[in-house]
Amino acid sequence: MSTHQPPVRSVTTAQLTRAGLTSRQIDAFVRSGKLERIGRGVYVESLDVDAASPESRVREHLVRAVALCRSSSGAYLVGPSACLALGLPLLVLPRDAHIARASSRVQTRRLGLRAHRPWSHDIRTLDDLGVDVQCPEAAIVELAAREGALHGLVPADVAARHEDVRFERVLASWGKRHGIAQARLVAELADGRRESPLETQTAWQAHGEGIRLEPQTVIRDRAGEWVATVDFTVAGYKVVVEVDGLGKYRRPDDLKKERVRHNQIEELGWLVVRVIADDLRCGRFVPRLHAAMARAERR
Repeated sequence: MSTHQPPVRSVTTAQLTRAGLTSRQIDAFVRSGKLERIGRGVYVESLDVDAASPESRVREHLVRAVALCRSSSGAYLVGPSACLALGLPLLVLPRDAHIARASSRVQTRRLGLRAHRPWSHDIRTLDDLGVDVQCPEAAIVELAAREGALHGLVPADVAARHEDVRFERVLASWGKRHGIAQARLVAELADGRRESPLETQTAWQAHGEGIRLEPQTVIRDRAGEWVATVDFTVAGYKVVVEVDGLGKYRRPDDLKKERVRHNQIEELGWLVVRVIADDLRCGRFVPRLHAAMARAERR
């Protein structure tokens, strides 16, 4: 995991005033586009955001979240904002910056900002961002509890791949707050062998049907020689699930190699179900998975 550095600077009204600017001059900078007001008394340099680029939108969120966090004494990033600062992916990019203040027991929301009640967990200082954030386990638990299990599972799988994540202590600290069942489910299901958010979503949909997908399964030929390592196999069935994300076939011959690999797997008696993002969004994956399992049983 790697953190993202905000590419632009932030400043507060107090800092601008100390630098000798009047309120009229500050307003002129805002009107000219040199500064953008993102919160009460908080400004950032003009943002150049490519709405079609996920990386650009993540950068924009972090610029705003870090600026708002720095402007509030004792504040640190939590939940989805903490996940992004820690380099963890999200199912959905948040509209608001999520923070907590160690000294505040009040939960508030205003345009662009949600301030949550603090609870007991470890906090990390990210020197490159200049802010404090929840530890990964706490950020994931809070996200899952507030937004749902799949929202927490997407970053949890990546965290499990890169760190020795342990959820027991933060789950105990979250206690009986709303969403604890969702957070516990994430802790139970998190698996670092899943290599992308799309794989996480695929496994989640199968889990909802009571189907267990085994990640990173090695397929061998009849002599025991390695043939392929596939994204998933269905536990108890000779069914392979392969997730085709964007960028999987970068070189001209990648598609040809994948077809040869696909044929080798099928020649060994495996049924292959291929999944793209639209299959998950449109509900096509689960019926196809059930159909493949039924065919495998009849063989």
